[in-house]
Order: sequence, then structure tokens, then C-alpha cells
Amino acid sequence: MLAITNHTFPKEAEETLAQLGHRTLRLPPHPNLPEPVASHPDMLLFFAPDAIFCTKSYYEIATQELEEISSAYGAPIRYIEKEYGNEYPQDVLLNALLLGKHLFCNTKAVAKELLSLGLTPCHVNQGYTKCSAVPIGNHALITSNASIATAAKACGIDLLQICEGHISLLGYDYGFIGGCASFAPRGEMNTVFFCGDLFRHPDAKKIECFCKTHGLSIVNLSDNSLCDVGTIFMI
Repeated sequence: MLAITNHTFPKEAEETLAQLGHRTLRLPPHPNLPEPVASHPDMLLFFAPDAIFCTKSYYEIATQELEEISSAYGAPIRYIEKEYGNEYPQDVLLNALLLGKHLFCNTKAVAKELLSLGLTPCHVNQGYTKCSAVPIGNHALITSNASIATAAKACGIDLLQICEGHISLLGYDYGFIGGCASFAPRGEMNTVFFCGDLFRHPDAKKIECFCKTHGLSIVNLSDNSLCDVGTIFMI
């Protein structure tokens, strides 16, 4: 499979994925986004069931990479109307979490095109929604964010709420659990990859048990501390 990640993805994590038969594709950064997250896939792309959304400016920056992703995903690239800004909320236009038919996002900040997909919008206060949660199948998720947890419970989603922190992200106090984990938009994976060693996280056993309960195993991509790389999209 193709593992889509940021341009500073750790070499040892890439090597582990390669040993397991997966090829890494690193995305180039967008100059309008804050530097630490400028190449994070969960900031740059949204994988809808029948399309991949990005800004027009990013397609011009990453044409070759996006065409390769489009071919692997089997769906076309579509543009959103707005363009990024360097500050919140102009940087979270595509940062939304698709879980079954539910679209978790800050509905006041996300691109209007995502709200027109026929999905059920679930408003959360956390604009960095995909960064902040790991989808587990179509009916469960892991997050440390209280707003996402509340919305998930209201939608009947099985939830594991964990503690904040213990995940590195250069330039910030800490990163998020969604950003250091893999997600397969087509749902064809039975493994969750973690960028680093999950067992350095204080809630590792809870996370492992929750994943196993939902039929997923975990794989650590290195022995280092967990690192937020903006989600590893597996297609």
C-alpha cells in the first residue's frame, strides 16, 4: 500500500513500512501553513468516499504526488474554493474526520465543500479534528479531546478517551494521537501503525486493548517516542 505522510517522516519509520511491503510518499509543504504542520497530510488533504479534496494552490505545488495518490485511491482530485491562511481557523479547511457517515469537524471553520457531501456533520470545537482522533473502523475512535469525545458519544460512537500530551510535535507543546497514527480511508487495513513506540504513552495498554476489541492490531514503526506527523494515510 501507499503510505502518505509529511516531508520529515522519520527514516526508521519509513524503513519499517518498507519491510512490511508499504511504500512511503512524502508530501511537500504548503508555504501558507505554519511551518511545523505545512506538509501534514491531515492539513492538506481530505479523503471523501468519491474524491480527494485539496486547495487549488496545493495541487499546483504537489501535482505529481497528488496524481499518484488519486490513481492509488481510485478517485479524482477536487478543489475547495477557499485558500489557506497561516493562522487558525484559516489553516483547518480540510481538517475533518470521516467516520462511517459522520463528519466530525468544526463546522464553522471547515471548507463548505465538505459539508455538502451528504454526510452527517458533527460539530466539535476542536478545529484540528483529524489530528486529534484515530478512527477505529466505522464505529469507534480514540481521542484526548473532550469536545470530540462528547460529539462521538452523542452519535453512538464507541469511544476511548485518553490523556493529553506524550506525543511530540516540533514547535508546539505536544502533538495529537490522530497525527501519530495511520488511517486507511477505504477501511481495508486491519493494522494501526504508530509513528514511534506506542508503549511510551501512559495509555498504551488501553489503546492496544481498544484496537484489539475492534479487530485491529498495532505496529510500532520505531523505538522512539510518539511523533505527530499529520496522520499516515494508507491507500
